Amino acid sequence: MSSNRKSAPQRSVVEIIKTGEWSKVQYIHKLDCGHKEIRKRAASTKKIACLDCVKAGLAESILSSLARPAIVDPPIEAPWIDDIAEDIAQTEQEIGFIRAGLANALLISPETIDVVMEDEGDGMKLSYVMVYLDPENAKRIAFPQNSVFDI
Repeated sequence: MSSNRKSAPQRSVVEIIKTGEWSKVQYIHKLDCGHKEIRKRAASTKKIACLDCVKAGLAESILSSLARPAIVDPPIEAPWIDDIAEDIAQTEQEIGFIRAGLANALLISPETIDVVMEDEGDGMKLSYVMVYLDPENAKRIAFPQNSVFDI
């Protein structure tokens, strides 16, 4: 995207700031439009062309042609959504209690316990529980310390 300095609008120079080291000096021209023009020499005139104004105008025309997002009203509050969320939270809490109780009783990790609930029309009911045991825990549970079997 190249711009022509001759077609750019003329803006008043507010301030000129000299920056850089010797042989690499640049002059920053602050313009009244808020943009900055960087040149190798300080301008001798009170007005210079602002290429950023041209770029800003082009960008504004492109952005204004884009589709604007539609603002959608939030859905009407549905009381049944709160009931469903409450039921799910209560079921998750019950699953957590069952899992924690079994893990504590069997002295195993709660991640090895799978609790399955099913909907029976009037709410969620416990269907079954699966416990995955590694060989060490299976032997520990099956044959307690004071057992006559020594494996």
